[in-house]
Amino acid sequence: MGQAAKPTQKAQLQSGKKIAATPAAVSHPGRKISNTAKAAKPSTSKDKVDEILRTALAYRGVRYRYGGMSSRGFDCSGFVAKVLLSQNLDLPHNAAALSNRGKKVERGNLCPGDLVFFRTRGKRLRISHVGIYLGEGKFIHASSGKGSVRVDTLLTGYYARRYAGARRIVFEQSSNK
Repeated sequence: MGQAAKPTQKAQLQSGKKIAATPAAVSHPGRKISNTAKAAKPSTSKDKVDEILRTALAYRGVRYRYGGMSSRGFDCSGFVAKVLLSQNLDLPHNAAALSNRGKKVERGNLCPGDLVFFRTRGKRLRISHVGIYLGEGKFIHASSGKGSVRVDTLLTGYYARRYAGARRIVFEQSSNK
């Protein structure tokens, strides 16, 4: 009992000290996220993006399910909405509606955490697919064609030809709260 009380997470964040993540709070690619693991709340936009990317990668391998928004299965917009909801960013479960949120980002200025959009049903049709940019030309998404949450490239192939734009939502939302 003679020990001093440990500072709260809020006090640690305000002091600028880093909070060590517990092993349960660190997600590994291909593993489902535990509902009981509670990581420290990110203190900066960069921390928030890092946590979003960790959460997204933890769902890699989860099966595709039309209309899905849980670890039992995701569609593309359900996956994005679920991942962003983990950071209290409540967004629509619809790729076209998501494409009107945030700030437009040119392809050459993509940053990890940006949402990337595609027209997978023809060039003139509305936005029909969404994923989360990871960096280095790669993005993560729930793929109906491949049947699961997976990482693909924006640089060549199917998604490069169907790329329709990107939006930066994380920074817009975090600055308004």
